[in-house]
Amino acid sequence: MGKLHLKRTPEEEAERQRHKKRRKEHKKSTSRNYPESSPTQPNVSSTSRKWASDDEDDDTDVYGPPPPPPTNAPTPKGNAGAEYHSSKPDYDAIRAELEEQRFRERLFGAYDDEERLDSLEAHLNDYAHVPDRWQSEPARKHRRLGPDDEDEFLQTDPQHLDDEEYAEWIRLGMYRKTHRDEYEEQQREKARKKERKAKEKAAKEEAKRLEKAMEEDRKRRREEKENMRWAAAKEVYESRWAELLRRDTMTPELTASSGKDGDEEGWIGTNLRFEDIPWPVLAAYPKIKKRHREAEASGSAAALSLDGFTSDAISRFVLTSASTTGPSPAYDNEQDKKERREKLRDAMLRFHPDKFEGRVMSRVREGDKERVREAVGQVARVLNDLMG
Repeated sequence: MGKLHLKRTPEEEAERQRHKKRRKEHKKSTSRNYPESSPTQPNVSSTSRKWASDDEDDDTDVYGPPPPPPTNAPTPKGNAGAEYHSSKPDYDAIRAELEEQRFRERLFGAYDDEERLDSLEAHLNDYAHVPDRWQSEPARKHRRLGPDDEDEFLQTDPQHLDDEEYAEWIRLGMYRKTHRDEYEEQQREKARKKERKAKEKAAKEEAKRLEKAMEEDRKRRREEKENMRWAAAKEVYESRWAELLRRDTMTPELTASSGKDGDEEGWIGTNLRFEDIPWPVLAAYPKIKKRHREAEASGSAAALSLDGFTSDAISRFVLTSASTTGPSPAYDNEQDKKERREKLRDAMLRFHPDKFEGRVMSRVREGDKERVREAVGQVARVLNDLMG
């Protein structure tokens, strides 16, 4: 291990300069006392003698000044202090310097090892290729290269292949060079297959588009049919109530002179059934004749019951216009709110229990009066909640 080079302190540097100056002066004075050498004096060397202090200066220039003495070390008296200062090393400082140097060497060594491992890992991860010798035996046996696999295999970097794979890589490359026509035919077949798959995909997409268009058309037709049913139901509802109110204002003589029997009119006479009442629910008008745009009363007994008189069904029938099949619209502005109040008021005037009892109940069959009263009460409660 090399000698440590310690930096001089300002005091040491000044002492060194003074010592060199004294040496030079002493050297000059000594050279004046000795005569010059002559050729007749062979024993006298032509070169000046090298003093021990010269070696010390050379060592000082090369290795630097010695370390300062410890603070608790005794200081010699007289001129021997400088010699003692230069000859007494600081072992604690030297030991600390050596330990620091060893620590830095170990630290740099660990850093070099880490860099080497990182570069090795990057090199190994540069190409993720699993050679055949590292694969399981069943996977190796069942692996067959197809046309697409051959193209991908030939693009593999040969340095990542083992001997068996490299031989296969060379064989495929040479086979394609020597059988160029066959390879070109395979490429054309591959292009035709790709084009055929593209056409099949386009045909499937077109079929999906047509199916979607047909579904939208069926949905539109259902909506139109539903709109027609709502329009016909609202029309029959209004016409029947107009007929009920008109018959209520007619005298018995005018009713008899009209020449129409109640049994012939069905619901207009004095033998009204539960299904003959124009209820504010869509279920009361199950079948619609397209030609006459009116509801059929036949077959509606099984479809209409008190369970269908829900708040949603009544509010939707009363508040929705004839051309709308969705839920009840939102009344935001004042005009819409006014229209809503008028619709609810007209329906309440028709189905108010007292008014309905006086106008219509006398024409209802005895067996259906109880059901009619329950239905009228249910409708009145729903309308009252909507108005509130």
